[in-house]
Amino acid sequence: MVIFATVATAEWSPTGKVMRIEFKGMTRANYWPVAFVNVRPALDKKFEGNAAEKLIGKTVRITGKLTTYTSRIDPKSVRPEVVLDSADQIDIFETK
Repeated sequence: MVIFATVATAEWSPTGKVMRIEFKGMTRANYWPVAFVNVRPALDKKFEGNAAEKLIGKTVRITGKLTTYTSRIDPKSVRPEVVLDSADQIDIFETK
C-alpha cells in the first residue's frame, strides 16, 4: 500500500514506545501509520531531529502493508494501520 497524505499530528506516546501519525481529514475508520521505538533512531536520523515534529504539516508518502490493530483494552476497537518497520517507508513528498 502507498499512502500520500498531509500529516496533521505525529507524536510519540507518553512512554516513547509508539509514534502515531494522523492525517488531515482522517477519521477513526481511516488507517493510522505507527512506528515503534526500535525504528525511532533511524527516523530521527533521516529527518535530522525529532521525526514526529518534523512530519507535522508535511505531505508524506508512506509505503507498507495494511494490517489490523485491535485494542487490548477494548477488543471492539479495531482499525487498519500501517506499521513503519524502517525509515525507508516514509518520505516527505512536499513541504508546506
